[in-house]
Amino acid sequence: MNCVLIIPALEPPPTFPGFIRELIKNGFCRIVVVNDGSAAPWEGIFAEVAAAGATVLRHEENRGKGAALKTAFGHCLNEDTATDAFITADCDGQHKIDDIKKVFYTLEKYPDSIILGTRAFDRKTPKKSYLGNHTAAFFAKNLYGINVGDTQTGLRGLPYTYAPALCRIPGQRFEYEINMLIDAARRHIPLRTVSVKTVYINDNAGSHYRPVRDSIRVSLCFLTNIGRKT
Repeated sequence: MNCVLIIPALEPPPTFPGFIRELIKNGFCRIVVVNDGSAAPWEGIFAEVAAAGATVLRHEENRGKGAALKTAFGHCLNEDTATDAFITADCDGQHKIDDIKKVFYTLEKYPDSIILGTRAFDRKTPKKSYLGNHTAAFFAKNLYGINVGDTQTGLRGLPYTYAPALCRIPGQRFEYEINMLIDAARRHIPLRTVSVKTVYINDNAGSHYRPVRDSIRVSLCFLTNIGRKT
């Protein structure tokens, strides 16, 4: 399976270039990183990422995770190289290479499905992650029948045939990933889950998720999607 790994990145940690090098060593040779408006001190990190072999796209200003993902999908659609699937992952070290591989192998087995790398949420989960996911899971299940415990996972396997729709799905920030699940449910695209390790570094301090503002944004996107057609 010819797969492109997509990573949106806003001011990633210093370990990010090493993570890219390890991904390439493990067979992920086509990697697209979107620098979503990071400040000047991070230019060196992105230069290392490009030197390692990844394609680096850039937003001059921060536009949000959803916008970064759509930039990457659009870029891949405009390339001539054959692609079968995408995997999306985060830049903050939450997603381990073995779990990315697990999503890849599951996508190989179910190429017409969306594969979600789902985390467990317990008392050790940072509050902002717990709040956001439980709010989203409640609305997803009760309004749309989407019964997945981790609706906001950034680790996803996606069929290439879904790419044109992915570019049109509304949302510029974290709500985009929720809109994606709602859109997939309406299109009857199967959602499959694989369990992945829950890794939080410094109590998830590297996450750019804003607990109150983004939880409200996510909740509103469930309500505004009611009645909307694909």
